[in-house]
Amino acid sequence: MTQDVEMKEQQLLTISLLHLLHPLCTEIASLIEIDAYDCEARRILRAIRLTMALRRKLKPSMLSSFLTFTLSLGSEALTRLSSYLPKENEHEMEVDTATSVAQPPTKLSLLELEIYCYLLFLIFLIDQQKYDEAKACSYANIAWLKNLNRRTLDILAARLCFYYSLCYELTGTLAEIRRTIQLEYADAKECLLQASRKAHVTALGFRVQCNKWAIIVRLLLGEIPERIVFMQKGMEKALRPYFELTIRHWVLAVIDIKATSCYYLDSLGPTNANQQLKQIIDVAMILYTAQSGSNKRVSLNWINVLCPRQSGGTKCGYYVCKFMKEIVENGLEVLVNKNSIRHKREKVTWQKIIWLPLHVPKLSIVSWMPILERLPTKDRLAQMLVVFGTKLCRIASCLVG
Repeated sequence: MTQDVEMKEQQLLTISLLHLLHPLCTEIASLIEIDAYDCEARRILRAIRLTMALRRKLKPSMLSSFLTFTLSLGSEALTRLSSYLPKENEHEMEVDTATSVAQPPTKLSLLELEIYCYLLFLIFLIDQQKYDEAKACSYANIAWLKNLNRRTLDILAARLCFYYSLCYELTGTLAEIRRTIQLEYADAKECLLQASRKAHVTALGFRVQCNKWAIIVRLLLGEIPERIVFMQKGMEKALRPYFELTIRHWVLAVIDIKATSCYYLDSLGPTNANQQLKQIIDVAMILYTAQSGSNKRVSLNWINVLCPRQSGGTKCGYYVCKFMKEIVENGLEVLVNKNSIRHKREKVTWQKIIWLPLHVPKLSIVSWMPILERLPTKDRLAQMLVVFGTKLCRIASCLVG
């Protein structure tokens, strides 16, 4: 009989709490609870999106009801979060106290729900401009969160870290945690790069994910990854959006109005021109034809030019200037002929002696070096002030003397 009475009281209490809660609160709690039992995180992501819709409707009474509905009586999270909750009037305090006493002590709260309650309170305190309280709340939560290692908490932990940093920024104390965050980013960068290097060649998906996170971490540290990182075999398409975040690359577009062609030179390799660059040049051509008095619409033929490739990730400006110099000195012929730009020199008289049809590469190179005066003989070493103990041969001694 006593158990029936307690069960009825519990049902009445649950019904009364549901009346006080917003429908979004119950839906969010349900989504987090399902993912916690299924060890997934996709519903938690949806719960985060619903929180943004609930944000403007948060009130102390709603938060109090949500705490009572999700957390167990006497839990540390309930006690700590209740201390940040303002009381609107004495009647509400009596109702909250009575509700807390009536709550059955056998209820167990999920870890994911406790973390979400911290997140909800942080959002509420920031919106109420209680930055000092929000800072204390976030500090305690982050210190507790560091000891947890559950995949279902990753999304919630990411949002909490964001508001943790925001609280310190709003209170003007961001410098207190900036060094710690940078140190953790540096450790994360080393771990990600090491994991990517040690991964097997066939584990392409894992290596792509490691590179994505490593690029993000390096950007957060203020570094710009080398262009070669985005050009790894099999990863170009996956890393293209991340490359656009760091794009500070020089390219050259040469317009031949008579031939209605546009030659595109990229020192990173033969890639298609950026769509934004094409739009800019198309607008320029429209303005040019309008000012020249022609009503004919000009459609440019884009041609990718084979050009020397840069060795590092910061030499694109030098190569663009080099291409411009070649074009100014030799004209557009260097682009029209086989769509390539290379250094052209006159053939030497001794080419058939060195590079004969049946030549041995090793012997040809050895013969080629003294003709070009590149052979490191002792007389050349002496001219370069290289000191050696042995004496020079007679011929070399005469040359040096």
